[in-house]
Amino acid sequence: MLRSEQIPSRKNKKLIRYSEIFVDNIKDIVRRVIGEMAEQKVDISHKLQECWPKMLESAEAAHAQVAGYREGIVYVHVDSPAWLYQLNTKKKKILQKLKLVSSEIKDVRFKLGEQG
Repeated sequence: MLRSEQIPSRKNKKLIRYSEIFVDNIKDIVRRVIGEMAEQKVDISHKLQECWPKMLESAEAAHAQVAGYREGIVYVHVDSPAWLYQLNTKKKKILQKLKLVSSEIKDVRFKLGEQG
């Protein structure tokens, strides 16, 4: 007769504890959640790359490029201090448009950087 905290294993007919099954289930859940989060990040980054030029005037888009996305923040590289100032004056409007791409976007940050 089996004790209440043990059940037979399907693989090798040994007794295993419920806690081992619980840990295996948690591992599977964590892997799945991390995978979904990674897919979602890639999806948001891809959408940003597609939509960015359409959100700005053509002159602005030529001088600013999405550099990345992390934890709700969109990072944008701008090629000159003048364009950095210009985009910062429009930050609220740009952020409103970005939030239409994903509700997870909380901020946009502009900095001088290389266009790639």
